[in-house]
Amino acid sequence: MHRIPDHSLKSRRKTPLRIAKDVLVCTAGVGLSAAVLSVGCHGWIKAPYDLGLVIGASDTVVTDQIFYKNTPAGVVEQKGTLGAGSDCGVANMSTGIHRVHSEQTRTIDWEVVGETPWDHPLLPGNDYSRTMLSVIQEMVVSDGTTNEEESFVVVNPDGIVAYQDTTDQYTGRTTDASYYGMAVDEYLIKVTSLDMWNNLEDSGRNQGPLAVNTATDWLGVNGSATQTVQLLTKHKPKKYDMWSSTNGDFLYFFDDTEKMPVGGKDVKADRIVITTTGNVDPAASTLVDNCLNVGLYSYTTNNPDTDVLDDVVNVAHLDAGCGGDFVHQMVGTQWWYKDVLVKAQTTTYVVNINDWGYEWTEFDDSLTTCTRMTSNRQDSPTATLFVEYDVTTVVSNYQVNTWTEKKKKDSGPSGATAGGGGGGDAGGTTG
Repeated sequence: MHRIPDHSLKSRRKTPLRIAKDVLVCTAGVGLSAAVLSVGCHGWIKAPYDLGLVIGASDTVVTDQIFYKNTPAGVVEQKGTLGAGSDCGVANMSTGIHRVHSEQTRTIDWEVVGETPWDHPLLPGNDYSRTMLSVIQEMVVSDGTTNEEESFVVVNPDGIVAYQDTTDQYTGRTTDASYYGMAVDEYLIKVTSLDMWNNLEDSGRNQGPLAVNTATDWLGVNGSATQTVQLLTKHKPKKYDMWSSTNGDFLYFFDDTEKMPVGGKDVKADRIVITTTGNVDPAASTLVDNCLNVGLYSYTTNNPDTDVLDDVVNVAHLDAGCGGDFVHQMVGTQWWYKDVLVKAQTTTYVVNINDWGYEWTEFDDSLTTCTRMTSNRQDSPTATLFVEYDVTTVVSNYQVNTWTEKKKKDSGPSGATAGGGGGGDAGGTTG
């Protein structure tokens, strides 16, 4: 029997406690030996799912990765630049193209195995978060194939040589198991790290889930693996509801409800349309304009004892939103039922920037070799901005196939408040 400890036995606040039969009750905070009070946990936002809910789903994912270079002159497909040659035309030549096509089928099985408050205070006098997490155990089994085409351009003593390699392979079967949390109030969120303890070095900050820094802690669909909170959808959306992703790139619209089969029965699911602004093909976009910010750097001195010259130059900076793999655009439709994604058809564009800055060419002193130079500083009057990047287009079709709920007779003894949010009833409060 696992229980959540009361770290402040002198306080009179109500503290959640897990007892047998997966029952969520409240005690008066007077110690674990006190009689259990079946009064509910007033003000607690319930976990979104009932304990024992089991979901079985399948997913087909087709992925295409292509490498590009973007300059003020436009976008070209290439994986890199030669960088040196007998003349500057050769130095600026493409090293070839690189394309990767993969097809993957996945089976996803997840189960609600527990629930817990979002965080647990260790400092005396701190209150618990008022939000409960459903703890999810997930197993994903993947099979796939990959086709890779790559061309090469090299310079050797006989001149410029070009050739191409093609590889087809079965990528094998992989099995991944993970735990994560799900919580709901106005929105449904996924907590991809179950490190729910307060930071003792930050005791002055409100540690509740509503106090996260939206600039760094929220993941949305565009973040990195180091962030832990992902915004999924709006809870119980209504007509005319719309909301945005955490980075503002995507808009979600509640379109309507739609009758569809889920786990052997017909249900009314919420149909959510995902839209994005601008051209939906990142290969035709201008990442030079979107991801590079240019500012003037100036250094002057009147120190008579220094040989340092005055320095005034433009400097390029990569926008923080373009670091790592970021979702540039996503379009499609999702269907949600009781805060569970039951169907999705989406096209997602993921961009990874491989190199960026200013580029120009220079001859050596003998005028026999021209070399491509790069820097984040515009150290040559002929230097122009560039971005080398790859775009991964992911077309996904997801479908829930089985939906199994724990029988109500197993929910616990009469008179106690049952744990879990009852799916569609999540977001309310107990008591």
